[in-house]
Amino acid sequence: MHETITSQNYNKPNVKAIRNNIACILNTSTAVPFKYFMSRFRCFYCPKDFDDCEQLKVHSSSEHPFCTTEIKSMKLRNRHDGGIKVDISLLSCKICTVKIDNLDALIDHMINEHKIYYDKSIPNNLQAYKLVKDNFPCPFCDELFRYFRTLLNHVAKLHSDNKNICVHCGLSFRNLPNLRAHVSRRHRVANFKCLKCDLTFTSNNYLQTHLGRVHGNKIVECSECDERFTSVYEMQRHKIDAHASGHKCMHCNKLFTRNSFMVNHIRRTHLKEKNVECTVCSERFFDAQRLKVHMVKHYGERNYHCDICGKKFLWKKNLRGHMASHIKNSNQIQT
Repeated sequence: MHETITSQNYNKPNVKAIRNNIACILNTSTAVPFKYFMSRFRCFYCPKDFDDCEQLKVHSSSEHPFCTTEIKSMKLRNRHDGGIKVDISLLSCKICTVKIDNLDALIDHMINEHKIYYDKSIPNNLQAYKLVKDNFPCPFCDELFRYFRTLLNHVAKLHSDNKNICVHCGLSFRNLPNLRAHVSRRHRVANFKCLKCDLTFTSNNYLQTHLGRVHGNKIVECSECDERFTSVYEMQRHKIDAHASGHKCMHCNKLFTRNSFMVNHIRRTHLKEKNVECTVCSERFFDAQRLKVHMVKHYGERNYHCDICGKKFLWKKNLRGHMASHIKNSNQIQT
């Protein structure tokens, strides 16, 4: 009896062939593979993490110039969604140094110009991104994002075929591991009970934060003195006020509780950075969020209208201000 070949088995990609294809792309081009975990860029080849994507690219190019199919990251477990991320911001062929726009064009170039074997019958299992610091473009719609994690959330919500649905909240995910991680973080059983108000929490950290904020338990101790505080933020503010200890701006010596706050301060106050440009009027903004607000002026609908005079507004707050003028005029007439 002959074995029946199901369509599922017939269409199942050959993992070894996928690995060979990926190694081919990484070894013959300037594409840089990377991981992203806990808001940091992680090297594809080793455990090193980087806050800056440019540092990651320099590290990968200098420390890992060649990719083999035997490294741990090439095992492709739980990566059936095309999960290996690669940077193509400076994509070019290593053989002839010609610059290329995208991975498909690169593959065609390698096959046609350099006669390199590449199996085009199987998916390449890659996600192409352009790592441009503070201006990460969406590979699908070219919208710009200041933070890479915000871009990933945007792609997951608007440009992915998410089929794994959370039964607790309805969010969808591209694969089961992402769904399991979500359930573990967001829907864990609340086993940590507050003895003062009977509220329950999913972790001891959340419980301790609750005890500090709600019940005034001073659980955070200052490293400079013996004083204790109800939250980490209060302790950080104390260190700035009492000990002049914090993240200092190199230009004006102002102190901040977080390094990210200090960096944003430098960009906005001292460098006057406005790297995000409106494609309609060329006005520039600090980040994509402010550009979104601005774009309403060009494309937004005036959904807020005055019931008294019929004038329409883009923003609800503008309508409130307009209505106040009607009330003021009415009061003047009555007097």
